[in-house]
Amino acid sequence: MDVVRERHWARRSVWIVYGMKLRKRKNERLLNSGMQLTNA
Repeated sequence: MDVVRERHWARRSVWIVYGMKLRKRKNERLLNSGMQLTNA
């Protein structure tokens, strides 16, 4: 029972970290495009 719970939490934490990375990358891309618009 504990092993299944640990495995579930590990998978969930991996997805949370993955989502945070994707969100950060998307924010950086938006910032870069916005800066390019203001510069041009």
